[in-house]
Amino acid sequence: MLERYVVYILASGRNGTLCIGVTGELVRRMAQHKAMAVPGFTRRNRVTQLVYAERFADVREAIAREK
Repeated sequence: MLERYVVYILASGRNGTLCIGVTGELVRRMAQHKAMAVPGFTRRNRVTQLVYAERFADVREAIAREK
């Protein structure tokens, strides 16, 4: 079974702000976060450090896990 989707948790630093998301391309998404390329919550709060990732084959399972 191919595990394509990833639920990930980012942090702004130790004891900092957390952000959770789902993506089909973790490497690309992390590059966007680290470059602060997308306006919004993660850029405002400088949430760029990957602290957890869990893989799923089904996007519905990944979304349910994220929630």
